[in-house]
Amino acid sequence: MKNILRLSLVLLLMLTLFACKPSNEEITYQDITIEIVSETVTFNSIDVRVHFTQEIDHEDELYEIALFVAGHIYEKHLDIMRSNRYTLTIRLHDGSTLSGMNTAYGHVVYMVNRSVTEPGLSLESEHFILD
Repeated sequence: MKNILRLSLVLLLMLTLFACKPSNEEITYQDITIEIVSETVTFNSIDVRVHFTQEIDHEDELYEIALFVAGHIYEKHLDIMRSNRYTLTIRLHDGSTLSGMNTAYGHVVYMVNRSVTEPGLSLESEHFILD
């Protein structure tokens, strides 16, 4: 019994490590090029970090970008999510700084398949920072 538990744990850790590889995928929303820098998928959550270099003036623009990325990620992983409940976190960063220390615009959290009566994406929370 202990060996089965250990083997299950090792397989879970291996799956998590494979899911953590950087994706560096580029997608375009209107005139904004968005780079998906990392995408981590675990058994019930997806964490995505994106960079874009265009200047953002309003929170509404950040929300639209986050919603576009969320839709893209949702469609990409629809086959593994099926009707299971997931938490999808989109972390938005300014990719124009060269020092590697990117400015964080904030994050948006969506619930995927919140319930049987609420399938798909539902906004859970948002936290944006604009100077």
